Amino acid sequence: MSNAEILSKIVGISEALPTRWVALTGGEPLLQDLRPLARELKKAGFCLQLETNGTRPLNFRVDWLTVSPKPPAYQVSPDLRSRAREVKLVVTRDLDLNTIKKIRKLFAEKIPLILQPQSAASWSYRKAWKLYLEAVKTRVPNIRLSCQLHKVYGIK
Repeated sequence: MSNAEILSKIVGISEALPTRWVALTGGEPLLQDLRPLARELKKAGFCLQLETNGTRPLNFRVDWLTVSPKPPAYQVSPDLRSRAREVKLVVTRDLDLNTIKKIRKLFAEKIPLILQPQSAASWSYRKAWKLYLEAVKTRVPNIRLSCQLHKVYGIK
């Protein structure tokens, strides 16, 4: 799909469901050169939110940056640490409190660290809740709990 086709589709959707925000996510969006698309979206008046694993450089302006580091190394570029507006950790079977604390130290305390269950499966919600409670009890600052609503409601 070309940038023009993507922009046309987004404009059409925004006319039916008025919104000014576009989220660039899925896989690792920064594996592609998104600068031309971002430029066109900004020209059309949209605000851009980007979700990235944090390992690749971001060379265009976004209005909201979500960094979602991935296992096993949970590496994040220093530049993105300072630009992030939030940090999202997907709660996998292997995620533990020590990893959460390690990632928390990479970002300023004012930046929320969000725990998000990996799936709508009960193990995932139970584990996220358990980790959240452990983090709160050990005073991990600015930690939150979230969910993937599209999975809760079965939206594809």
